[in-house]
Amino acid sequence: MLDILERQLTPVAAQPGFYLCSTGAASDGDGDVQLLEYRAEDRRRRRLLLDFCHLPHQQTITSELWSPDDLTARQEEATDGTVAMHRGVWQYDRSDDPNLLARTILSEVTTWLHQDEPSLRGQRDD
Repeated sequence: MLDILERQLTPVAAQPGFYLCSTGAASDGDGDVQLLEYRAEDRRRRRLLLDFCHLPHQQTITSELWSPDDLTARQEEATDGTVAMHRGVWQYDRSDDPNLLARTILSEVTTWLHQDEPSLRGQRDD
């Protein structure tokens, strides 16, 4: 599933300066976990990460746009969901069209990228 999303997202994410830096799979004990990560740097030189996690056995994809620098700065108060600038969760049925699901995710994530675009390096502030 993430391979379809990757093909659609990579050129869109490149516009505001994100590049694909990691793909992979792991096991969480209940089944496979698929991972996808993009990185960029904003004008203040903060690292930005756009992460995707696909849990096929739970038919769930999650994504977060966040900065590790925010996690470090808010170490005392950080909990799940407090550091992410944007977070999305998509659940699907095995009979769902994977291309349609990828386009749905791409649509929301593109909105995130455009909302934060002026702070990204190489983008104008107007």
